[in-house]
Amino acid sequence: MSRTALTLRAHDIPVQPNLQQALRERGRQLENFFELKTLDFTWKSDHGEVAIKKSVVFAPDLAGLIQVVQQECRVMLESQNHLGLDGGGGFLKLCLNIITNDRTPTQPPVSKKPVCGNRFRDSGVKKLLIVGILPGVEENYHNVTTLLDTVKFNTTTVPFSLATDVKLANILCGTMQHSSVHPCCWCEISKDYEITQDSVPQKRTLGRIRHYAQLYQQAKHQQRTARPAEDFAKKL
Repeated sequence: MSRTALTLRAHDIPVQPNLQQALRERGRQLENFFELKTLDFTWKSDHGEVAIKKSVVFAPDLAGLIQVVQQECRVMLESQNHLGLDGGGGFLKLCLNIITNDRTPTQPPVSKKPVCGNRFRDSGVKKLLIVGILPGVEENYHNVTTLLDTVKFNTTTVPFSLATDVKLANILCGTMQHSSVHPCCWCEISKDYEITQDSVPQKRTLGRIRHYAQLYQQAKHQQRTARPAEDFAKKL
């Protein structure tokens, strides 16, 4: 780093004093917004679900983190918060992209202006912030809700849209997996159902998901091997 600074100064290019230390401090600028905590998660074994303890790195004050990032990157336009939930690569992680709105409803769509600089897209991995992550757990209802509850974002202070795959979409909705009789998170179609013009499957609602979740829990409590007539949901 010192040789680089000397080379730049030799060509009359100004270089900040103590550049290496400044870069090191800048790399840890958001450190105070993250915490490390050990929580209980579940893992499916040959003997059923077992509890395991895993360390989670997360941002407890998501609204404050977004505000600092916007100030640091001089975001002057209205922005949208896109949260992504994914379990790939051996980690369950919650990610954030801050995307600016740079047009009014009367203007035609244009490419989004980046939050910091103009080299990378707001929605790309170069602008992505990991706000919650833990290693080596399964994608299931308990683990996902534990991670989301740990981050503690409030939709009134942090409006957001969520992007995820169809497996996690079913988990978030509390419905059964895609090998079940009713695998879709958008409607109540059966996997053996043939759609015709006169018979369209009913759309899912939160109320119907809760209703069938209660039926499932009741049947599970009454008889461990019983399956409800409508295999819609297993969690509230």
